[in-house]
Order: sequence, then C-alpha cells, then structure tokens
Amino acid sequence: MIPHSAILADSSACLLLAGHGQDSSAKSGIFHLSSDDVHISYLPLAHIFERVVFTALMAIGASIGYYQGDTMKLMSDIMALKPTIFCSVPRLLNKVYDKVMAGVKEKGFIAKTLFNIAYESKLENLHENGDLTHWLWDAIVFSSEGANGLGTID
Repeated sequence: MIPHSAILADSSACLLLAGHGQDSSAKSGIFHLSSDDVHISYLPLAHIFERVVFTALMAIGASIGYYQGDTMKLMSDIMALKPTIFCSVPRLLNKVYDKVMAGVKEKGFIAKTLFNIAYESKLENLHENGDLTHWLWDAIVFSSEGANGLGTID
C-alpha cells in the first residue's frame, strides 16, 4: 500500500523541480509548470504516476483533460485538447517508436537512409540550439505529405 503522504511527497518534489518551492519568485526549477498548462490524462487513474501528476497539477491550478478511453482515438483527443504537458510511460513511448521504425523499414533502403540522416541532423540541431525544427527534413521526411511519400511521422 502506498500512503497518501507518499503521493504528496512525490508531487511536492515535482513542484520543487518546477520552481514552486519556498522561494517560488526565483523560478529556479529545471522545468516550469503554471496554471496555464493543460495536461491530457490517458493513463489509468489507478496508475501511481498519473496520481502524482494529477496531484501536482491540481496544486498549481493547471487544467486536466481526459481522453475518450480508446487509445486508438488518443491522437484526436490530443488535437482537440492541445495539451502543453504530455506525461507518458516507457511502454507507450516504446510502442510509438516501434510503429515509426516499422514504417521506416517498410519503405525501403533509401527511405530508411534518409530517415536516419534526417533524424541525426535534427538531434544534433536539438543539442546545439534547442530547436526541434529543420526546414529541409521537416518538409521531406517528417511530414505526412513528404516528398515522394517519404513522410513517416504524422
């Protein structure tokens, strides 16, 4: 049994890392949460991670939207809610990764090579200046309307 005090302790630690602590005016957190944030809740409410996130977000007055209950409709729920926070678990991220990589592999050697070059370029760009976009690779590889049907991520 996990007591309520453990959930409160985890939520408090999360808020402290987000800059909400004894000196919240300093905003010294490693990430930021505010009442303007929107979270989409798709994990079971019995999941301990979801309880911690829920508790932390409720403490700061953030909004929480719930998905329809069908994981196949999760993307449409995300499009409708436009969350600023998407907390996830490794199992879901592994499923997304596997689906993307299967799609790349299915397209053949050239598409796979292009994807790998584009991915490495975007990753390098992210590390160098924190930018997630790339004018070329976003247009031809990472869009659903990519050139020659190479789009891999919708």
